[in-house]
This record gives sequence, C-alpha cells and structure tokens, in this order.
Amino acid sequence: IQMARQTYQYEMKKAFAYDHCWNILCECPKWNRDWETKMAKSRRPRDDLLPTQTSQDSPGDVASNEPERPEGSKKSKEKKRKTSESVQVMQEYFQKLEGRFDLEDSASKDQLELKRQELEVSREKTEALKEKNRIKLFETESKIIATDLDGLTGVAREVMRRKQEEITAKWARELGGSSSGM
Repeated sequence: IQMARQTYQYEMKKAFAYDHCWNILCECPKWNRDWETKMAKSRRPRDDLLPTQTSQDSPGDVASNEPERPEGSKKSKEKKRKTSESVQVMQEYFQKLEGRFDLEDSASKDQLELKRQELEVSREKTEALKEKNRIKLFETESKIIATDLDGLTGVAREVMRRKQEEITAKWARELGGSSSGM
C-alpha cells in the first residue's frame, strides 16, 4: 500500500486524499478481485507478486481460490421477493390452521354447552322426580293419618296408631324446622 501511495504521488503530483475510502473498500471482495485482475493485465506476472502456476494447477483452480462475487441488486431483490412469497405462503398456511383450530374450538365449546344443557335438564328431571316422590309420600302419609282406627282390630290397630304418631311427629319437626328458619 505504501508503494501504491508513492506511485500515486509521483504520477499525480499530489498525495492520495482518499485513505478513508480505501479503508472501507479494501475489504470488499469486488474491489480486491478487480484490483488483482487489473494488476495482472497491466503488468507482466512477476514471480514475487503472483503465485506460480504449476502443471498440476488448471486455470479453473486459480479461479476457485478467488473470493465469491457479491450478489447483485437484481439477484438480491429476486431473493427478497421469493423470501417474502414463502413467508406469505407460511402465514396463509398458519392462518388456515388457526381457522381449523378455531372451528374445532368452536365445536368443542358447542359440545360443552350441549353437555351443560343436558346436565341442567337432568338436574331438573331429578328435582321433578324428587317432588313427585314427596307428593306421593305425603298422599300416602295423609291416607295413614286419615285412617279410622275404630274399624281396625288388635295388631293392625296398634301398628296404624304407631305409624300415625311417627307421621305426626315428623310433620311437627318439618313444620317446626321450616317455621324457625323464617
């Protein structure tokens, strides 16, 4: 680099003023390769600057050692377009999956609501059955209470009297429990 600066100063009669640009561009593969090819065209190959090519090396081997050329803007844009298209396809796919999950979730919610309604109906039926049984029990107990003991004899009379006493005590407890709760 020092030799290149001296050559520039000698030929242009002024110092090289673009060191800041050279510091940025010196690492870019494009500029390195261009500089090497221009140097190779403008001068005869010298043994101390260029590696010697043996009979084992082919021109293709020397080119394969060169750094890869940076991607051009057209190729870069095409690559971005393809990437954005594939991202869009993936997003659409995931949206469809989410839609399916939403449908399944909705169906699950509907099934859950249906089960809840069935359970509610079952509870209502159970309550209705309990009420029906209470009414039947009350009717049976009322018949027992209304039974005339004068028409019964012996053991039947005694059983019916005890039963009437049990029912009367039960009703008294129920009435006492419900009136004390008010």
